[in-house]
Amino acid sequence: MTDWPAPARETTTVRDTVWMRMLAPAERERAYLHSYDKNAAWLGACANVEVGLGDLEERTATGAPGAGGGVPFDPTLPGYWRARVAGAPEAWSCTPTLVRAVERGQSVAISHAHVWTRHARALATWYARLRDARAALYADTTPAGRLALAVFKLTYAVTISSLAGQWHRPESPLYRPDWRHAILAQGAANLSRALGRMDAAGCTPVAVNIDCVYLVSDEPDAVRACPPTITLGTGLGHFKVHDAGVPLAPLLPAFGLRTEGNEGRLPVTLAMGVGMKRLLSLIRETTGAEEAEEAEEAEGQEPQESGEEG
Repeated sequence: MTDWPAPARETTTVRDTVWMRMLAPAERERAYLHSYDKNAAWLGACANVEVGLGDLEERTATGAPGAGGGVPFDPTLPGYWRARVAGAPEAWSCTPTLVRAVERGQSVAISHAHVWTRHARALATWYARLRDARAALYADTTPAGRLALAVFKLTYAVTISSLAGQWHRPESPLYRPDWRHAILAQGAANLSRALGRMDAAGCTPVAVNIDCVYLVSDEPDAVRACPPTITLGTGLGHFKVHDAGVPLAPLLPAFGLRTEGNEGRLPVTLAMGVGMKRLLSLIRETTGAEEAEEAEEAEGQEPQESGEEG
């Protein structure tokens, strides 16, 4: 395929899930912040994501979207849909994103679409083999096993990213930006469902950074503070503790709150990345992670990455 539609060529068609919200008065008084990282979220999405095969089919609205003339949404077809979701500005979305919007009861009005009528779960076998290899490597606690696990993580992360690699020619069978978009959208939809279950259980996150969920609590132990709707473990679909028992008070400026001795205040538009960058920086300062990274660099070691896809 050489004539890729515009949303396939855009790297930002599927954006990372990054948001923060203002803390409720009672939440501001909590003692600790914990975060929980979803294991290998994008690899897990490959288990059931539908991807396109063959040629694209273009569909255009016959009238005003939302007034009976829009393109009907078919949740079984992978592709790109130019849609207005819940009254937001019109934008291109992948099928898993709109499936999740419909699940949440949001209105979806579509003016244009590029879809694949031939499709399959073409990545399911690849996923199953990597899932089993990952489990075997986690069981190997030798230094060689740890090294192999680190290389293994790069294998699937780079593979998914390279589907949209600019070094591929558009006609190359290895150039499938639509598959990458579908994987990312499926992963984000899966996380959104997990967040919905947390919210229903009364454990509403205060922030999300891609596949890492942040909550506040008076419980200092992150394992005991873990919401009952998510499972901690090494398996795919499980979560692991990322930040444990970080004192909340020093982090409040990241949430746009005035605190004694800090008259500077971030804008309330915390859904953008600036608030999250501030939060991550304050977490590193509070936990001493920055000093540890500087010490590792001074000794010639590679600092450990936070939020690593695992």
